[in-house]
Amino acid sequence: MVVGGSPSVRQDLTERLGVLELRLVDGTERRTAAEARGDVDWADLVVVCGASQLSHKVSRLYTRDERARRKLATSSRRGVEAIAGAVVEHLRRRRES
Repeated sequence: MVVGGSPSVRQDLTERLGVLELRLVDGTERRTAAEARGDVDWADLVVVCGASQLSHKVSRLYTRDERARRKLATSSRRGVEAIAGAVVEHLRRRRES
């Protein structure tokens, strides 16, 4: 699941990763804690795109959720490549721990 990112980045992810089941959250729209908990429970991996169109109210629902900690990857840069890099780094750290 990807939280944040511009509409064009979310569209690009959908087109490139169509074989994966993705849940893309618009970081500018209101989200409830219950919705975020459902997202975290559903996801194998939660990527928060910090340097994007992302409200702190939305990002905090994911970054402050204790259950999301093991699933959480963050990107401080914009774009699909930055998201992919955050996923690779997250998986590397999980493998090493």
